[in-house]
Amino acid sequence: MNFLLLNVLIILLCVFIYTIFFLNSKMDITNRKVILVVISGVGTVLCMSFPFSDIYGHYYDLRLIPFMLGALYGGRAVGLSVFLLMIFYRYFIDGGTGFYVAVAQGFILLVLTYFFSPQFKQYVFKKKLAFTSSVTLLLIVMTFSINIFLIPSKLDQHHFSVLLNYSIVLFLTFFLVIYMIEYILRNRKIALEFNESERLRVVSELAASVSHEVKNPLTVTRGFIQLLYERDLDQNKKEEYIDFSLQELDRAQEIISDYLTFANPTEKNMFISINVNKEIEYLIQVMAPFALTNKIKLIFEESSDCFLIGDKQKFRQCLMNLVKNGIEAIPNGKSGEITISVKVLECEIIISIKDNGIGMSHQQLEKLGLPYHSTKEKGTGLGTVVVYNVVKSMGGLVQVESEKGKGTTFTLIFSNNDKAPHTK
Repeated sequence: MNFLLLNVLIILLCVFIYTIFFLNSKMDITNRKVILVVISGVGTVLCMSFPFSDIYGHYYDLRLIPFMLGALYGGRAVGLSVFLLMIFYRYFIDGGTGFYVAVAQGFILLVLTYFFSPQFKQYVFKKKLAFTSSVTLLLIVMTFSINIFLIPSKLDQHHFSVLLNYSIVLFLTFFLVIYMIEYILRNRKIALEFNESERLRVVSELAASVSHEVKNPLTVTRGFIQLLYERDLDQNKKEEYIDFSLQELDRAQEIISDYLTFANPTEKNMFISINVNKEIEYLIQVMAPFALTNKIKLIFEESSDCFLIGDKQKFRQCLMNLVKNGIEAIPNGKSGEITISVKVLECEIIISIKDNGIGMSHQQLEKLGLPYHSTKEKGTGLGTVVVYNVVKSMGGLVQVESEKGKGTTFTLIFSNNDKAPHTK
């Protein structure tokens, strides 16, 4: 009986692995099926490797549970793959009469799952439990029938007791495993729905905020354009009003761009290899006019070539937001500089963006990365939210160090993929 309990432990371990590597990852259907074949196949083989035997030398195991789980949750291809593995390994162990019984029993279940596996995924929780309970009862009837017709002379009280205990363990294990999987799936679905509803709520609130924030520069721009209609307006005033109008339009464009980046996260399958040094060199070229206008020096401490996996455009926007924030944090008239450095470690790539601006208090640091919280008078806080979201989507981490009057350092920490560009 100890080996039968070991079978139960093997099946529960398979469910645990299924939960970790299958439910919590974003894989395509093909990879999911391959992993499910491996998990179900290994579970089936292990159950067959540690069977329980009675005094007559008859062996019992729970191999059909991982086989059924793979067929029902993975589909027909998974079921067929595990079935072929099961009969091959059964023949390897012993090709006697028991082999043909195992093939017949497995084939009946394969045909059953072939017709019911597509509908099984659509069943409600109670119907799935009812279906698996019915299948388990069918297995129990098949087991008793095989023993009655093939070995009737040995069907004594001891043998009947063994069959009864085996049937109880089989039924309870299959019922428990289905209940666990469905419970985990249901909780995951609830969590995903909650996260999506929370994201939509925040996006909705931000939309209202962005609408208000965009109206301000548009109103200002409209006012300056109206002033341009004055007949006695000199050329210097006209250029000044046009310059103010363009600045306000740029601010509106920046707000909308940050909002769209936050509201539309990038899918993983859109990620490509990014050369970090080249992106920072591009960033410095783009930001140089803005930095020069504000009398800020941009310094790049380059390292050896390193690569990240992510959305190139949003990674650029992330760095641009940090550099722009750093420039705007340096008071007018102060000799300021922004230092961008890259360090390549064995397991990590560290990007630091340091300014010598006004810095932030402890209270401001705590609210950093939240919508509506900004250290700038006309800021929405969306730019920093975008930074946190982009870095998180790339599997990175944001660390911030700041001191009032001395400046701020943003540190972006990513895993070192150590890959050259493979696309685009």
